[in-house]
Amino acid sequence: MNKLVEFIDTHCHLNLSNFKNDLDQVIDRALENDVTTFIVPGYDLETSRAAVTLAEKYPQVFAAIGIHPNSAFEWNQEILHEFNILSTHPKVAAIGEIGLDFYRNHATPQQQEEALLPQLELAAMNQLPVILHSRKAEQNLIEMVISDRFSDVIGVFHAFEGSLEQAVALTSHGFMIGAGGQITYKKNEHHRQLFASIPLSAMVLETDAPFLSPQQLRGTRNEPANIPIIADLAARLQNISLPEFAQQTTMNVLKIFQRIGFYRKAV
Repeated sequence: MNKLVEFIDTHCHLNLSNFKNDLDQVIDRALENDVTTFIVPGYDLETSRAAVTLAEKYPQVFAAIGIHPNSAFEWNQEILHEFNILSTHPKVAAIGEIGLDFYRNHATPQQQEEALLPQLELAAMNQLPVILHSRKAEQNLIEMVISDRFSDVIGVFHAFEGSLEQAVALTSHGFMIGAGGQITYKKNEHHRQLFASIPLSAMVLETDAPFLSPQQLRGTRNEPANIPIIADLAARLQNISLPEFAQQTTMNVLKIFQRIGFYRKAV
């Protein structure tokens, strides 16, 4: 491990069955590659509980709790009640993965909004950031989260598919954009141009493991250990050194996910 470099994976699904047989080794490989901290989002009640359980077991892991838009049909008041309780856990760092998805039809737009709005309110009430998912719904979600109703809510747009103009609108309201394996894909010049243009102060790193492996590893399970591959390209797009990029993106994470900073200072 290089003590001068630290990466944080702000989005990795270590709570999925893909990692049930070798999670200790996955975390060890990440640590060997200077990835020191992991945020594990839920996408329904079960995976949110699992994320909290992992956070309690591993000091490097923090949880996010949320109902993904594709699971919005499950939303009910009992889930909201449990999320209210879980949101006070010191290692719950965010509300997520939440948002809108008009690409798939697992839940209607109305169901998605009915699940999203109370989760945004929960984030505001607990002063927690959000981890946002958007697919074919960027403008709808952007307008919602930058509205006066949620002016105190900030967070990360995960796997962002929008335009540079939309990214600027988000970053001007304090949101971060997650840089993931997509920037390495041969045909994804749009993402490379986006991450060359947005300010470094608005960028964080993510793998979305086990999904979205970098180009040279496509077809294999993605892991947090692959963060340096993403970071190396993103640093070159920003025309700065890798250590500088790592330092700034880590500072960005600690700025927005404040419970991680509080926990690190306490231990």
